[in-house]
Amino acid sequence: AKELLDNFTDDIIPGCTNLLDTLPETVYRVCDLIVVVTQRNGDTWRDDVLTSLVAGIADLALRLLEAAAPLTTSDSRTVLEWGNQLSTMAEASKLAVRLHLLSLLFEEMRMACAEAVESSEILDLLVRLLDSTQQCLAVAKEASTPKWIAPLLLLMDLYEKIAVSSNRRSALERIVGKSHIWKWFDDRSGRWCNYSS
Repeated sequence: AKELLDNFTDDIIPGCTNLLDTLPETVYRVCDLIVVVTQRNGDTWRDDVLTSLVAGIADLALRLLEAAAPLTTSDSRTVLEWGNQLSTMAEASKLAVRLHLLSLLFEEMRMACAEAVESSEILDLLVRLLDSTQQCLAVAKEASTPKWIAPLLLLMDLYEKIAVSSNRRSALERIVGKSHIWKWFDDRSGRWCNYSS
């Protein structure tokens, strides 16, 4: 039974991404599944999944960034078609659901997600995509707003909160040092007591 579960969890991510592409509303269930399997398989599996998810997001964002490149004289698209492609391309819906999934996972495993985002340097790419999209939508005023913008902004906000918290914690540790003394509260005497070594 353990071997069967190991094989299932090893191949779960491609199936989850296909499910998300077909049924985006399953993003909450996929998040729950990843959290449960992480508890079973450990940190290495979790880190591999997050690295894969972030790499997939980077690939989709890069394709959308290329699509948002300014029109040229040889381009046959109208300005509206050029602007709408950021919402209508298959990559746009895939990016939206993967950003949503990563945002949900951020709530469950903050530091691991922040480290995956930090090590991939994806934030620069996402900011460039946001900037290009803004310029594109400013020109194509009738174009629809892409659905991936909201989860992208949420992800950036979650990352920033973790970064600020982490920086504060490290500054505090430099000041105070790592000399935390853990104690337990004795209800009977009403006093804090040191743990024994």
